Amino acid sequence: MEEIYILNVLQYLLGYFEIYMCFEILRKVYKKENTKIKQCFEILICISLAVIEAINRSFRLYSILLIAVVIIVISITFSLIYKIKLRYTLLHTSLYCLSLELLDLFIIFTMGIVLHKEDLGIVIGRQNSISRILALFLGRALMFLISLAIVRYKELIDKNRIGSLVLILLSEIIGVIYFQSVYAGDSIPDLAKGYYMYFVIIILAIMFFAIYSIYRSALEESKIIKLRNRMLERNYEDLKVYYNDSRTLFHDYRAHITLLQKYLEENQIDKACLYLNSINKPLAELEKKIYTGNAVIDLVMNYKLSELKEKNIKIEYDIMPIDFGNYHFEESDIFVILYNLFDNAIEACENIYTREKWIYLSLRLINNMFMLCIQNSYEIEPKYENGELLTIKTDKHFHGIGMKSVKKIVEKYEGQLEYDNKQNIFEVSITLF
Repeated sequence: MEEIYILNVLQYLLGYFEIYMCFEILRKVYKKENTKIKQCFEILICISLAVIEAINRSFRLYSILLIAVVIIVISITFSLIYKIKLRYTLLHTSLYCLSLELLDLFIIFTMGIVLHKEDLGIVIGRQNSISRILALFLGRALMFLISLAIVRYKELIDKNRIGSLVLILLSEIIGVIYFQSVYAGDSIPDLAKGYYMYFVIIILAIMFFAIYSIYRSALEESKIIKLRNRMLERNYEDLKVYYNDSRTLFHDYRAHITLLQKYLEENQIDKACLYLNSINKPLAELEKKIYTGNAVIDLVMNYKLSELKEKNIKIEYDIMPIDFGNYHFEESDIFVILYNLFDNAIEACENIYTREKWIYLSLRLINNMFMLCIQNSYEIEPKYENGELLTIKTDKHFHGIGMKSVKKIVEKYEGQLEYDNKQNIFEVSITLF
């Protein structure tokens, strides 16, 4: 009697742990902070679901109804307390729960083969025992290691890669339904052969998904590098032209002065003014360039100047001279943030037809904190989905890559990214620590 009580307690604790771990993984994937109130609510849900699992497992280890209840309750709870769309939480919670059951089945089949017990699936499935506790413990231990990998490589996880995740989920659903329907009545060795083949297919699918995610990240980085090189080439060519014109101007300085003196002596004021304007043009063009003391900031600002001029967008800025070499902020990260936020601001101004188009940029470095604020006018109200700013451009994919890059960089420095819009002024504030 005492042994049964201990086994039931252990089974309940393992059930509680698997549900709590699901919340933990979801928080890591969605990068959400926990609070005391949210944590208390999560614990209450964990306790309740663990009790339901314990009652169900007193009759049978798994049931379709039990899995469905757990998935629905966790998904709705997480969606409500963290303001995530329900379809996303349903997808990721389903992946977790079905993956955990597949791990349990894999361990049960493996134990049956190792221990030479063909009826082990029946024993574990229908009654609590040391074998069941061991199988549940190993399954949750493996899932815990997987969760550590998720935390370690979370920058490679794209939670919105819906298509690939749905395919994996469908294959898991088919596998769970099939193996759950036959494992209690079939001999372990015959079933294990088919199960291991299925398990290999699932692993290959997950590996393909991981490789594809890494490829997409590399593609994103490649686009940024190409874009930066294109900007450098354009700025270099422009500056080279202005520099050559200016060098010619200074080289012929005496000749210019002599000719101007001649025009003035002959009282040809108009000719003198025209000539002054012609030799002043290279210097005037150089003066239009922005020089902040930082090459990366100058690069982005000067690259965007001609675009702003073409689209009749006014630009004002208040930029503190910053030498990033003395701080831990990487210039490539600042480049990505600045370029993408400028793109968004220009996009908003492009769709203004009845008011002034303008952009204001402020950059500060205070107490080792990098603070960026960019404001712009707008007419079309900004739209958000799942807490993220949506684009109105047709090339939504490239926009998505850009803003995801900004978010990743902010998270890298454990910073803050905030949006605000009121009175037709949209503002993005970023603080990096």
